[in-house]
Amino acid sequence: MVRKMIMDLDETMIPTNHHYQNALYNFHNFVANTFDDFRYSFDDISDKHIERQLELIKEFGFDTEVFANSLKDVYLDIAKEFGVNSVEIISGANIVYNLGKSVFNEGKWLEAGLYSGVKDTLEFLIDQGADLEMVTLGDDAMQRKKVEVMELSQWFPEDKIHVVLREKYEKIKELSQDRDKKDIYFVGDSYKNDILPSIKAGINAIYIPRGKILQDEVFDESHLKITRLASFSDLRNIYNYLP
Repeated sequence: MVRKMIMDLDETMIPTNHHYQNALYNFHNFVANTFDDFRYSFDDISDKHIERQLELIKEFGFDTEVFANSLKDVYLDIAKEFGVNSVEIISGANIVYNLGKSVFNEGKWLEAGLYSGVKDTLEFLIDQGADLEMVTLGDDAMQRKKVEVMELSQWFPEDKIHVVLREKYEKIKELSQDRDKKDIYFVGDSYKNDILPSIKAGINAIYIPRGKILQDEVFDESHLKITRLASFSDLRNIYNYLP
């Protein structure tokens, strides 16, 4: 039996959320040091940012500009509240925007590396005869660059990488047409963006939850098509026992 294993990228095979979290901390420190009598906590700022980011995602999808522009929008709201003059606003907005864009840095990706056991697990899956594909949210050029920089292209050649801007269901459904759905698994960290679309498409899902900036929906522990794992490398232990 040949299984198709469809993989997510960010936070499934490579750590990315801590880059965003660090940018948020730097953003909070910047505004706290910029405005007199600044009274917002980090959690306050994070909540404001999440609200704005979700609005932009609905409008533009997971475009690379969304994170930087959502930080800039929050900054502009705060600057207006504190009555900052236009020259200072322009300078501060540029600083904040660049903070947001800094998360898309090859050096940071390389420094963080892959999650433990990813390469060995991918090699194991190939040895088992699994057919590997990737479906990831984001900008096409950016996501493919991550695959190249992190040396994942040996397991995911260009025609096996599928980047979507908004949501994964249609692509998962398309990739599930060529064989029995019971032999297809989606491996991802996001219950909302990975697991629910997979179940909707009628395939199995392997859920590897990570800490997130955007909150997922509550995980249904009882669903028979979902297997929950603590780490990507655990795939090696359970692969031959998958339903």
